[in-house]
Amino acid sequence: MATEISEGDYRVIVLNPSAKGRLAKHKRTVLVDHQNTIYLSPAVAGDSQTVILCALADAISFVQHEGRPYYPTNWLLESFPSQKDVIEHLSAITLRIIAEENASS
Repeated sequence: MATEISEGDYRVIVLNPSAKGRLAKHKRTVLVDHQNTIYLSPAVAGDSQTVILCALADAISFVQHEGRPYYPTNWLLESFPSQKDVIEHLSAITLRIIAEENASS
């Protein structure tokens, strides 16, 4: 059965805040847990409903933020390889932000 990770167990990163109005916030929002697992909106992998149904069928754990589910990138890459470039790009940006924050602290 899929489990929901509670809000205190992850951090929220909104990519490109200046893109407000051009791309929905939930599509630019990335969640990262304490193990640095990156979670993305199902919209980045295609049709959100299809992604959600596949996640339920696969019993994939997810994070819910502001009423929306976010799924781990490793599962998204495996299940939706046609979106590999987008998923890897968002993951790389997120890891760069985390590395920069760690270097400055």
